[in-house]
Amino acid sequence: MDACPTWVVAALLWLMSRNRGFRELLATGASECRALIDSMIPAALAARGPVAVSEIEAMRPA
Repeated sequence: MDACPTWVVAALLWLMSRNRGFRELLATGASECRALIDSMIPAALAARGPVAVSEIEAMRPA
């Protein structure tokens, strides 16, 4: 995908969003987003390189 032009990726994502099953798959809500961020923070703290944990925490839904 890295070699594809931006418009190709955008068109692919738009076409996928027209599929009802795909939309339902992605409509998981804030609780899943919180859970993903909660699992990303310990992984970021254990990373070898510098990771801005505060930026990850800022993505957590209110």
